[in-house]
Amino acid sequence: MSNVNSNVAAIQADSTSNKLKPHALHGRVRIAKGFYAGNDAAGTIINLVKLPPTAVILPSSKIRFEAGQGATTTVKVGTSADDDALLAAVAIGASAGSKELSAIPVDGYKLTGETMLIMTTGVAALTADKKIGFEIFYVVD
Repeated sequence: MSNVNSNVAAIQADSTSNKLKPHALHGRVRIAKGFYAGNDAAGTIINLVKLPPTAVILPSSKIRFEAGQGATTTVKVGTSADDDALLAAVAIGASAGSKELSAIPVDGYKLTGETMLIMTTGVAALTADKKIGFEIFYVVD
């Protein structure tokens, strides 16, 4: 099983002067927006974004996907401690669409420490060069 980074997680992990653009991680209600495109096997863990301690992930957060993924491809979203804390495994299908992170409580999902959000693929491999995007809305209090 491999572990790979989204474009945002790759920038966050970079120890040089690379910085996130303001639209990728910004504001009082903040949004972490990015994507991943790869042809990884089922069981691959994709690092989406690292959120700060005390972040509260809002229920409007979602993943989006381009048309052309395998009809049986599934994904789930969570943390290393609970890999489906934000979205239990769902088939993303072959058509373009989006899935709300439906496991988030109405009052938000509260983090207790700096946390990397992950997406795990299942059942079938991702289709090469087809993007899966994410929009994670959160606040830090």
